Order: sequence, then C-alpha cells, then structure tokens
Amino acid sequence: DEDETSYIPVLSGSFMFFRTDILKKLNGFDERFFMYGEDIDLCFRVAKLGYKISYFPETSIIHYKGESTKKGDLKYVKLFNKANYQFFQKHFTSRYSFLFRSLIYIAISFRGITSFLLSKSKEIRLASFDIIILNISLLLAFIIRFSFTNDLSSKLNSLRSLEYLWVNVLLTGLFILFSIGFNSSRRIDSIADSLRKTFFSFTGVAAITFFARNLAFSRSVLGISFVLTAVLITVLRIYRANRAKQVKSTSGKFKKTRLAIVGSSNAANNLISKINTRADWDYEVVGFVCSKPNDEPGKSDALGEISQLKDIVRNHSIDHLYFIQSEISYKVMLEQISHLKKENLVFKIVPESMNYILGKSEVEYIDSVPVVLFNLTYQEGLNKLLKRCFDIMISLFPTIFFFVISIPKLMSSSFEKRTKDSLSYYTPVNKAKNLNRFLLFQQVLAGKLSLIGSPIASDFDPIYKYKRGITGLVQLNAQRISSSKDQERFELNYLQNYSIWLDIDILSKSLFSDFSLLRNIENLEKKN
Repeated sequence: DEDETSYIPVLSGSFMFFRTDILKKLNGFDERFFMYGEDIDLCFRVAKLGYKISYFPETSIIHYKGESTKKGDLKYVKLFNKANYQFFQKHFTSRYSFLFRSLIYIAISFRGITSFLLSKSKEIRLASFDIIILNISLLLAFIIRFSFTNDLSSKLNSLRSLEYLWVNVLLTGLFILFSIGFNSSRRIDSIADSLRKTFFSFTGVAAITFFARNLAFSRSVLGISFVLTAVLITVLRIYRANRAKQVKSTSGKFKKTRLAIVGSSNAANNLISKINTRADWDYEVVGFVCSKPNDEPGKSDALGEISQLKDIVRNHSIDHLYFIQSEISYKVMLEQISHLKKENLVFKIVPESMNYILGKSEVEYIDSVPVVLFNLTYQEGLNKLLKRCFDIMISLFPTIFFFVISIPKLMSSSFEKRTKDSLSYYTPVNKAKNLNRFLLFQQVLAGKLSLIGSPIASDFDPIYKYKRGITGLVQLNAQRISSSKDQERFELNYLQNYSIWLDIDILSKSLFSDFSLLRNIENLEKKN
C-alpha cells in the first residue's frame, strides 16, 4: 500500500535519506553503474549489512522517471540492460556456472530487445494502421475500377487466387522503406511526410510495372488507391493530432489545447500576456483558479477556488494545468497533482520570473527570441509559384459556384459596387453576401488577394508588405493580438516558416473556427 509505512528491499535513488556512517561504510554509490542500477546496488549492500530500508509515504517529490535518457532511444536500452547484467555479475556470478551466466545474459538481452520494441509501440502501431489502410485502399480501388466492366467476377477470382498479391507485397515494402527514411528525422504524425511516402510508394510501383512488362498492372487502380490512401492516412493523422494534448501548434490540429492557470488574478494575467507573445503556440486560456481559499473567487475570469480544482478540470475539459510557483506552496501543488493523476492532464510549473515553463520532458521559454527579417522562406521563388497555383486551384470552384448563385443579384440595380484599398465589394454588405463572396474569390483568381495572407483590414500596419489574404495566421489568432508587436510576431512566424503545407493547415483550421468570409468586407467597410 503506497499510503502505509513499510520495509522494502529497494528504494528509488531519486529520493533517499541515509545515515552518514552507513553511507561512508558502503563507500556510497558504485560509479561503475552509470545512470541506472546504482540505487539497486546500494540497497542490496545495505541489506547485506543487516540494515532495513523503510518507505515513508508522508513525503512527496516530483520525479520524471527515465528522463536522463529517453526510453525510446537505443542508448537507453543498452545502458539499462548493461546495468542489470552488471548487478548480476557483481553479486551473483560466483555462484553459477558459465552456462547459467550465458542464459542470464541472453535473457537480459532478449528483455532489452523486447522493451525497445515496446517503447516503439506507438510508431509500430501507427505504421500497422498505415499498411492496413494501404492494402484496403488497393482492394477497394480494384473493385471500383472493374465494377464498371464485365470482368469483375473474373478479376475477383484472380484476387482469391492471390494472382496480384505481389502488388500488395511490393507496395507495402516500398511504403515501409520510405517510412523509415522519412521518420528518421521527423515526427511520425507529420501529414506532409505521410503524403510524401505514400506518393513515392505508388510512384515506385508504377515505375516498376512500366519497365517490367510481365508485371503490368492497372495504373487506374493505382491512381484510385493512391487517392484513397492519401485521404484515409490524412484523416488518421488529423484524428491523432486532435486527440493529442499539446500547446504548440500542430499541423491538422483544429481543437485548441485548453489551458487553466493556478494562481492569483494579477499573476495569471501577467502569464497570459507573456504566453500571447508565442505565435507558435496554439491554445485557449480558459481562465485561472484562485490558489488560496477566498482569494478573488468573485472575479469574472476566475473559474473557482483550488479546492474545486478537480470539478473545474472536468467541467471545463482542461488539457493543461499551469501552477505559478510564487502563488502556491509545493505541498499544495503536489497534493493537487496526486489528486488529479487520473484526469489525463499535463502539469507544468511556472517559476517566479515567468521566463520559462517546466514540464516533464522539456523547458519551454516563454519570451520569444528576437528575429531579424532575413531569409524568409515566403520570398523563395518556388514557394511563390506553389502558393499562386494553390490559390488558383482552390478558389476556382468557389468563384464559379458563387457567381452562378449570384447571377440574379448581379442583374439587380439595388447593390452598389465600391472600391477601397484596391479591393472591390458590394453594399449593403449584409444583403449582398454571396456577391461579396464571389468578389473575394474572383480577386484571389486575379491575384489581388491570396487565400492565406495578411489581414485585408487591420488596426496595425504589417511589418512586411505581403499579399493580403481571405484568412491567415494573424486572422486566426485575432483574439491574442492587442498591439502591433503581437501582430509582428505572428507575421514573422508565418513568413519565416512558410510552406504550402502551412497554408493548407491554416485554411483547414479556418474552416473549423468561427472564421467568416464576410468579416473581411465588414472590416474593410469600417476602415477609415
């Protein structure tokens, strides 16, 4: 029972108290055990001297197990299992034969390989889902392709006889090879990398079947299955991204991370203003929880008192909980963390200086690093070409659609066409909604606007004159921008990290937000 005092054989080295004379007698930790196993060795030697080790539950610490070396790393596996065998070799090797020692070594090595594979279970599981999607898509494409011919029954018989099994094997093999290549240095959840390895896998199969005529296979089946695979894998990545409890902006993540702060009103507001400077973080600050009983509970932005923290977390669907160190004692903080350990929360501590945030696996600096305007990826020729092609491709259908449904109003004389800041719109805005939607997309096609760009109308002038857009990173984070410097940070973040994937991500997030096309016209109309 973790709440009862008891004698135990081994105590974690992260929090030990020793009598000085015993520690001196044992000569402290054995330095041959680097990183792992030194606490087990010390406890074993204590027991051999006839002393007992007591577990005392009335004390508490925060210990991030295994953070010295990451468990997913092969280096960790080697160090940990080397320490296990070293412990056996030091204390038990003289009792057993060479054969038994060899069996122990094999068993420890097998355990190490197994633990390494288990540490990679997330990657293996995701790769397995990808391969299942890949093969199901190929089967569906095969059925779709031949359902329009009289050969469907004969082709299905070919499938049953595994005549085309080589296509599945080849495609799966190429996909695994490209997955290893792309995932060696990038995140496994990257939508862009998933689409790249899917594209190269299908391209590889198409190339092989083109040059090896005896392996000829329907390219239309490959084309259909590529589209199905790309769509399904993207949906899977988006689903995983929106389940993840992350503060930093993630490609495909539409649901903002919900954040609550434990501290006083002044300290919480100070922290919020600092966090708002980070354009690369995507979150929603729900409010603050009073760190002391009866401390400002009546404030409009206070969610409640710390005694109500568990209910607040559940009622407001909190993902992250930040404790302001200067506003709460370690004792209360540890009690609350223990009380909320089943709530699937991410806990972080903000020191008194509020310059960084302490988490399990990293230190996040709040203050943004000053950046000089140079080497903007937005300015690169290829990116400009891709962006223009993307604008034309996406805006073409909406332009035609809104034009068709707006024909009756275009023939009407009850709407006035105006031009402001080189952009055209119809008034009254609230009655010419589809007309204005048509004009916006038409101006994207004409190159006056972009789908993603700077605000059409803003209270602050952009630091870098780039094309205005229907939506953009600044528009998506309007509630976090209260000064020209705030807007500058978001603009820099977009211009320096620009890629076509970032545009796709911003456009997707806009569709799942309270984004409104007509808000652009309304803001332009209000602008002096």
